[in-house]
Order: sequence, then structure tokens, then C-alpha cells
Amino acid sequence: MNTQLLRVSTLGLSLLLAATSVAQDGGAKPPATNSAQATPAAKAESPLLGKFTSAVTEPEKQVRQKSVDQAVSEIFFALRGMGRKRVEAKTHIPAWVEIKQSGQTVTFHFEGRQPEPCPLQGSTKGKDPDGKEAEFSARQEGQKLIQTVKTEDGQRTNVFVPQADGSMKLNVELKSERFKTPIRYTISYKRQK
Repeated sequence: MNTQLLRVSTLGLSLLLAATSVAQDGGAKPPATNSAQATPAAKAESPLLGKFTSAVTEPEKQVRQKSVDQAVSEIFFALRGMGRKRVEAKTHIPAWVEIKQSGQTVTFHFEGRQPEPCPLQGSTKGKDPDGKEAEFSARQEGQKLIQTVKTEDGQRTNVFVPQADGSMKLNVELKSERFKTPIRYTISYKRQK
């Protein structure tokens, strides 16, 4: 019986101390928030959202062509003609690109292609411009947006980099088992007004 009385007294003392502590602090305090836990709505809008038109320079075109030529030279000689057509199509420079964001999904829409919604966490399945099964994903690194498209033929990585004047650079990398050297080039885009 004494043990039960002691338990009740201890419980009562704990409740009394808790009530006194709350009264002294002026009530319960909201939990501290970490800026990393801020909601996406609280973040500043990305400088990459909007529509951009091609401002590709002649040196950028030359780098692209040299990279394409290198990759094609690594394809089995009997398949080079067909390989060149496919690689040229994959590295076509779109006249414009539009980037939109809704919650945790970024949608990349290139001229001549269907919009490509990419989750910032995880990936989603869809079709590439050739109608093949593809896996789409995106991630944000600082102000850069990085889109990855994987197919049975290989992987394309688009890195969108904002520039101080409001324009954008698009760094492209294509990897495939069909060629040893990845295709890499950069395209300049200006913001459409």
C-alpha cells in the first residue's frame, strides 16, 4: 500500500513541477525551425524558371560537332551512317526550352518534344523523344538544375546553369555503350521577354 502511495505522490510532484515550468516560461514554445526544413513555397523562385531561346555561338556549335564526330568515329564502321543520324538527332539544338516547377516536380519542355516532368526526389517513367521507355529525374544543386534521362541506349544529363545577366547555359552530356567517349557540349540560351 505504501508503494502505491509513493507512486501517486511522485506522479503528483512531477505534474506540479511541469505546471510550474510552463507558468514560468509563459506557455509552450513553438518548435525551432531549421531553414533547411523550410517549405518549398518559402524558397526564392529559381532563376531558371521561364522560357529561354537559343543564343548558341559559333564556337559552341563547333565544340558540339567535334564531340559528335568523335563519338561517331567510335561506332562500328558498318553502323556509322545510321549512328551519325541518331547522334545528330539526339544532339539537335532546340530553338527554345521552357522550365516550370510545381511542388517537387520540374517540367522541362524543349522545342519539338513533349514536356518532360521530372521529380526532384526519386524518378518517374515515361517515353523519350524516340518513343522508347525512359526514366526521368531531376535534382537541384545550388541554383543549378540537373535533369537525367536514362534509356536502354544510354543516359543524357542536362545541367541548366543560370548566368548573372538572366541568361542560361545548358551543359549536355550523352553516354552510351556504343561509343567510349561521352558527347559533351554547351549551349547558350537567353531569357525570352
